[in-house]
Amino acid sequence: MIIPDEVKRLARAGKVSKIKVISLLRAKTGLGLAEAYAIVDTLAAGGEVQLETPASASPSGETPEQRIQRQLEAIYATGGASVLKKEEIGKLLEICAVDEDLLWLARGTYYNDSGVLVATSRRLLFMNEEMADGPEVVEEFLLDKIYLAHHKPGLHGSSIKFFISGNDKAEFSNVEKDVAQAFVNVLFPRIWFQWDKVWQLEAWDQLEIVEAWYEIGVITTEEFADHKKRILDRIARSGGQ
Repeated sequence: MIIPDEVKRLARAGKVSKIKVISLLRAKTGLGLAEAYAIVDTLAAGGEVQLETPASASPSGETPEQRIQRQLEAIYATGGASVLKKEEIGKLLEICAVDEDLLWLARGTYYNDSGVLVATSRRLLFMNEEMADGPEVVEEFLLDKIYLAHHKPGLHGSSIKFFISGNDKAEFSNVEKDVAQAFVNVLFPRIWFQWDKVWQLEAWDQLEIVEAWYEIGVITTEEFADHKKRILDRIARSGGQ
């Protein structure tokens, strides 16, 4: 994989917002955010980067059951993830593609329904654990439609909030704090930033997003101050709406 010359030029010139350069690099290469961020930083400092295509991690001859069990064991071994029940594992075997990897698991609440939020390499799935016939997937979001995920600590458990193309939002509550933070950390490199979408949201949502981006280092202090001022001015002009 080759880094486009346009990306190199913009990163080294330093005249374009870092997030815009990162977004361009991801659009042209399909890289995750964490890797793209590190590459842009290296290029901005005058360094060179060579990319390698990773080899598949799946052993040959592995059955779907063995594959999902291996991935679950790897997730559990790192700590900070919810544990799936046998019935929930069976449901994932039914609906996940053979090349769809499990990334993380978080047990919590979605619209007052209890269940588990599952992140795969393609999508987010919420399985309701209270269905009479066993766990069922009642909500699904494709990863390439999500442009922000962040962890919101609360008095009675944490929540994970997602902003989705089309001005949609989804919030999963009553998640253990460590589980929620780990979920967002794992998902973050796979989310496609869509900077233009942010400015189509309500002002208070815009403020929440730029604050979250600043906290995780996506935008600089100067960029954060500029965006925050513009958003607060917009709120003031609209009478606090």
